[in-house]
Amino acid sequence: MHAVEVTLEERRFSARRAGERWEIDGRPASAGTADALTDLVDTLAELRAVDVFRGRDASLYGLDHPRVTIDLITARGRRRVVFGEMTASGSSYYARRVGDPRILQVGVLVLTEIERVFYTRDGAPAAG
Repeated sequence: MHAVEVTLEERRFSARRAGERWEIDGRPASAGTADALTDLVDTLAELRAVDVFRGRDASLYGLDHPRVTIDLITARGRRRVVFGEMTASGSSYYARRVGDPRILQVGVLVLTEIERVFYTRDGAPAAG
């Protein structure tokens, strides 16, 4: 994978591999952010759906206004995955690859890994 671009609600990052190093938002990534990016990319590379089905109305699953958009840039091109609402069980999110009519249920680990990238990039929130 050459790059990953993520939008989570109002937050966004763009990360690219530069040799063995990561850059995030045009700057060298800290060691913690680089580790978080590597873990996110590994999770995305091994991602498997918990369930797959065809749904007629994407809005029922939050996919018309996605909570998360992930663009993966590889030697083969760009692939976009959008994440909508959490399932009723709370153990997965509805997701869809752009251009694919199927709706996927994907475990919450992906969003946890994304949050970790933001946390390491932005630092811990101030105690209040």
